[in-house]
Amino acid sequence: GPAQYLGARKDKQGDEDDSEDDSNDGDEEEIDMVKLRRYEAEKLKYFYAVAECDSARTAKCIYAMCDGVEYEASANVIDLRYIPDEEEFDEAEVHAVASSVPSDYVSPFFINNAMGHTKVKLSWDDDDPSRDVLHGKGMPGGKKKKKGKKEKEMQMI
Repeated sequence: GPAQYLGARKDKQGDEDDSEDDSNDGDEEEIDMVKLRRYEAEKLKYFYAVAECDSARTAKCIYAMCDGVEYEASANVIDLRYIPDEEEFDEAEVHAVASSVPSDYVSPFFINNAMGHTKVKLSWDDDDPSRDVLHGKGMPGGKKKKKGKKEKEMQMI
């Protein structure tokens, strides 16, 4: 992972250990969990969506029902804002546009360990779940995608 999340090793008294005579001859550095947690939480702030509503009444209803609600079991709370009609967005930054939802759409299973767990998972090592099809997972005759314990538990809810 990125070097900025690695901290200096510490000895038993909590002092930084710069000696070469350490009984643990490993060169491993510990990950600074505070910095990692901050990174994992901050990177989620860069994503947003814009929904155009047919009326102010529809927008108010969506706002009332969804603002402040946790997205599934992700520990991420939806933060809705009204955008003035005259606000313009750079078209070059648009990632995707949708005018409807496919009938077979299934939202991705998502957990944000930085917010809801004491141990933060290193997400830069995660595979992109949307690429499972490219690896043959989920296809007839392909490798079966193994579901983790958390995914199985969530399916039972």
